[in-house]
Amino acid sequence: MLSTYQVLVFVVGERLVPKYLSNIAIATLNCINMFGGAFFHSTIGLLIDFFWNGNLDAAGQPVYDIEAYSTGLLIIPITALLGGMMVSFIKKKK
Repeated sequence: MLSTYQVLVFVVGERLVPKYLSNIAIATLNCINMFGGAFFHSTIGLLIDFFWNGNLDAAGQPVYDIEAYSTGLLIIPITALLGGMMVSFIKKKK
């Protein structure tokens, strides 16, 4: 339910440009959308590593505690709130 904004972005993006540019507009929006996933996965991984307490299992693999995961995943609600606040500053065309 919270990711359905993507559908609206594609529809609105297609309608905001002339018909002959709609394909390139949708492709550009899709690239931006995919960049978001790459950004979040990389950032979450970096944050989890940063907050890792250094524990290793018997095979030498890192063992992350729940605090590292919780802190790493905080990037999602923080950026969602930031994005929501940024949307409130968009001026509506008359």
